[in-house]
Order: sequence, then C-alpha cells, then structure tokens
Amino acid sequence: MNGVGNRLFDPEGDATRGMIVTMLYRMETGELDKAYEGENEFTDLEEGAWYTNAMLWATDHEILKGFGDGTCRPHEVVTREQFAAFMYRYAEYKGLVEVGDLDLTLAFPEDGATVSAWAVESMSWAVGVGLISGHDTGLLDPQGNATRAQIASVFYRFINDIL
Repeated sequence: MNGVGNRLFDPEGDATRGMIVTMLYRMETGELDKAYEGENEFTDLEEGAWYTNAMLWATDHEILKGFGDGTCRPHEVVTREQFAAFMYRYAEYKGLVEVGDLDLTLAFPEDGATVSAWAVESMSWAVGVGLISGHDTGLLDPQGNATRAQIASVFYRFINDIL
C-alpha cells in the first residue's frame, strides 16, 4: 500500500475502487506495476493510468464488476460493503471461501439489515471470518466509506489469517 503523495499516508482518507483493486493485483502478482493484457470493456477506464492493469486483471477474474452504464468508476470512494465484496470475490478466486451462515441482523441488530441485497453474502463472510467488524459504536455501517486505515487493517488480517 502506497501513500497518497507528498509523503502522506492519509489513514483517515477514503479509499477508492482503483486503490482496492490495485492492492489486490499487487498482492497477487507480487509486483508494483506488472503489465496486464486484457480487454477494456469500460468507458471510464483510462489507458495507462496507475490502476488500469489492476482493473483489467480484476475484471478478467470476476473480482471487479462494473456498473450497468458501462463504467467501473476507479475514482469512486468504496463503501464497506463494496470492499467486502472485493475481498470475498478475491478469496473465491483463490479458493479460500467456506460459506458461513452468519446472520448480520443478529450480529449487528441496529444496522445489520441495511446491508444491500447484493452484498449480504460477502459481508456475512467478511464479518464471519473476522475481516470486518463494527465501529466502536457497535454499528456495521455497510454503506459508510471505507478509510485507508480500515483497508490496511483488513488486508493485514486477510494476509495473516486467511491466506
């Protein structure tokens, strides 16, 4: 995980979809800027951008799914449930998913039911294996933005506890 420039890490800053996918790509390939040949199916994926190779790789391996309008939105801030989906799909790609039956409404009574329908399985998995937990307030906050510090913590747990 790199900083954001000017020797800053910005732990409380928001993480973007491009950042997440780039971290997964670097973890998979072991290289910072490994070239990847893939077909660009997105209207907003810039050729030669720092995240392009990662986005192409992640699309080819079904880790990244675009939006109905043909975009992948690499600069869009990632929510906690979107981040769980990225991690879940990567774990599936690696053959590391054992589906659990965690009921988010019991684990997080105040907002567990607010997880989007498309994210319930991945969020249940991420909470169940201990990658994602609630805030100090006891809320899961699935539509809240994922900070760079949260992302770093989840990657650390994933590498040490799942891989």
